[in-house]
Amino acid sequence: MSVPNIKTPPGTPRFQLEGHAFEQLPMYGRVKFTVGSSRSRRVSSAPQHIYDVSWFLSASQLEAIDNWYRYILRAGERQFAAEVLYADGLTVWYTARWLSFEITMKTKNRGRLVGRVFMSGDPEYDAPSGVDLALSTSAALRDVRSIVTLPTDLSLSVSADLLEDYA
Repeated sequence: MSVPNIKTPPGTPRFQLEGHAFEQLPMYGRVKFTVGSSRSRRVSSAPQHIYDVSWFLSASQLEAIDNWYRYILRAGERQFAAEVLYADGLTVWYTARWLSFEITMKTKNRGRLVGRVFMSGDPEYDAPSGVDLALSTSAALRDVRSIVTLPTDLSLSVSADLLEDYA
């Protein structure tokens, strides 16, 4: 399974294994039954991690992250590709989703993003390479039976994720 094509905005820091609280969720968990005693069962087929993230960023970077979170990720509904930097310099990509997301301004020009990121699946060593497309336009509609022009805005937004490139 490949990671999503949505990446964090340019200029934002990478997630780091060192420097962030890191929790690996177990692949087995206690499952309760209606009848009988509970026992351990496999609850996921792939490794799952939760990162506690704290970034200090400039006001412009925080605005870009906030817009990305609200509009591109639909307030955390969509998954994104998270770039994780390990201590030895190795960079891997995970499928990720924000569990919590909060921005607070500390000064006029600096602020802090605090949140929890859920990362799942096996790491991939190649960055996602798809393309996102968007289009918007406006037009004035004109009544052909008269000379009256109706000032109407027409807007269209298209978003496409190219999943695979077939040769």
